[in-house]
Amino acid sequence: MPATTGARDGHGHLGRGAVALLVLTLLGTSQPAHAEGSPEDEDARPKVTFKWNAYVLGLAQRRVITNHSVLNPDNALARLPSWGAETYLRPDGFIEFGKVRLSAKPRLALRWNRIDGLERDEVGDVDLLLNEARLQLGPFAGLHLMLGRENLQWGPSMSFSLSNPFFFDNGRSDPYVEVPGKDFAKLIYLPGQGTWGLTLIGNLGGGRDPAPDFRRTWAIKADWTGRTAHASLLMSRREGSSLRLGAHAQVTANDALLLYAEGEARQGSEALRPARLDGAPGWTMKAAGPTEAVVANVLFGLSYTFPDSSVLHIEYLALREGYDDVQRADFYAMGHDLARVFAEQGPLSGTAARTLGQAAYPGLRLLGRNYVFGQYMRMGLWDQVDLIARWTHNLDVPIAEWRATSRLRVFALGAWSPGSRSREFSQYQRLLFNLGVQLHF
Repeated sequence: MPATTGARDGHGHLGRGAVALLVLTLLGTSQPAHAEGSPEDEDARPKVTFKWNAYVLGLAQRRVITNHSVLNPDNALARLPSWGAETYLRPDGFIEFGKVRLSAKPRLALRWNRIDGLERDEVGDVDLLLNEARLQLGPFAGLHLMLGRENLQWGPSMSFSLSNPFFFDNGRSDPYVEVPGKDFAKLIYLPGQGTWGLTLIGNLGGGRDPAPDFRRTWAIKADWTGRTAHASLLMSRREGSSLRLGAHAQVTANDALLLYAEGEARQGSEALRPARLDGAPGWTMKAAGPTEAVVANVLFGLSYTFPDSSVLHIEYLALREGYDDVQRADFYAMGHDLARVFAEQGPLSGTAARTLGQAAYPGLRLLGRNYVFGQYMRMGLWDQVDLIARWTHNLDVPIAEWRATSRLRVFALGAWSPGSRSREFSQYQRLLFNLGVQLHF
């Protein structure tokens, strides 16, 4: 799967309504705005509140492409940029009127990239897009209706949220990337005590998600919160798929230690797997088909806070849906064979390219079955520097951020994969380095 680390927004469009909302929020202030009239009328009418904040993110990017990749030969398929410069304007607007709340996150993105491969190409584009927008109504006490586009996340995991049926990426691998929002309808019931809640969720549209095979997903989620623990149970079904169960839980063992777990289970799997063909080009990617077997993926993690306020996360992922040793060997053998067919530029090169494209997104979070993830985070070093170091088997991602002023931040992010070109995290790139700034208004 192509590496996506780097502040890159997907493509999307901003409707007239979102533009109007942006104008309103930018003209508004953080103070309530009241209609004219007598004091009695003002007390009786709901008050309208406008709030907004915004920041500009700019970065320069250098990527070292993997030579002779078996899934991306000569960078001709993924077309990853070797050099790039990106600037984003990210305003957030909020309007509250009684029990009605509106929020929007329109985005302006300017990009320039140089793509090296069989041919050098320079690409520049400008995007005006709507990443999130939500209408929230509270018609009755404890009952909330939400409609709109959002990045719906939960759980304490730093690597993947296995219980989330809507998003593969939880957005924590790169804090400067925004996960593309999807379109949802939610009905939330929260009784008076607030120890438990029930949420009905409908994922009605793909939003800004570039995946071409979007299908609606329906879910019901129950949450319980105690004094030192929290747990959630979720049942969901994607159109054309089997029923899926998800759960996550966490408990605060003491002031320093947090323990958590997360998982999912369903009948069968829709993930694509390599399969040999009798005829040319010799390989294809296909789903396993209907099965009675239950496939489960689980994560166990802990978070420990040291006396200096630094935090260590360690997580173990057991992904039974991933490829076993034979399937992984077939996967890379398929890549080698199809890369050679593609390079010949013969009549089967198009078929080889399509199969390699399927191999890039086979419907798995990770290809294998067992992973260990670690993260060390030190905030406020010398009162101005934040450091984050992330490690997954064969992939290292250090992040450093300097708070130059109350409004200006300078950051650097790198992703390094030292393994061979037949290893999972080095299929597309060896090294990624971002240097950027954030200016908050």
